[in-house]
Amino acid sequence: MHVNNETGVIQDIAAVGERCNAHGVALHVDAAQSLGRLVIDVQAMNIALLSLSAHKIGGPKGIGALYVRPRTGLAAQLHGGGQQRGLRSGTLATHQIAGFGAAAAHVAAIRDSEQKRLAVLREHLADALAGIDGVVRNGAPAHTAAAFLNVSVAGVHGDALLMGLTAGTPALAVSSGAACSAAKGQSSYVLRAMGRTPRQAGASIRFTLGVSTTLAQVEAAANRFIDEVMRLRRIADAA
Repeated sequence: MHVNNETGVIQDIAAVGERCNAHGVALHVDAAQSLGRLVIDVQAMNIALLSLSAHKIGGPKGIGALYVRPRTGLAAQLHGGGQQRGLRSGTLATHQIAGFGAAAAHVAAIRDSEQKRLAVLREHLADALAGIDGVVRNGAPAHTAAAFLNVSVAGVHGDALLMGLTAGTPALAVSSGAACSAAKGQSSYVLRAMGRTPRQAGASIRFTLGVSTTLAQVEAAANRFIDEVMRLRRIADAA
């Protein structure tokens, strides 16, 4: 995974690719979160397979892409007409492909300036949240994609915090972990692997900034978060 989908932490794919290449291992990279945010050079990084998703860059849902390095042996999983060089049979969704291409062209044109803008907004948000005792940032800024901020909060119950933020007024579109594991009812194994306790991992919130995010929205989100944490702590103290 090039950019972690919970913390935004960037993995050193070039180093991993170099090691894999030295041992003849085909490296598959999940670039769903790095497309449009980071430079991806499949040659320099020794990437054999690269997975991409359109909706992560504002394209249509339901379309993705798999880069396959020449002479990488793959067995077809869908058989039939032999489309896509025999790797995946079936009629292509040309309208979704066109939408994916348009979205990719757009994010490529604005990537550098947009990532700088998001980094400034992200640090503004991080500085505001750092004023609360017991807030720990998950992931060093220098090694985290600009759009992500993940924090753990002491002194509150994770489910109560998430409910308060997402169902309160104004509601914040935040998450406590990866969408693909939301139904498991467990704290993030990613955060636990980073050294957080189960309780810390369970009381973590991920903010993701996008092209429409403004400074005013960041400040409103910070104030809303601070108010909710303080409210939950008062309830806990009174219990």
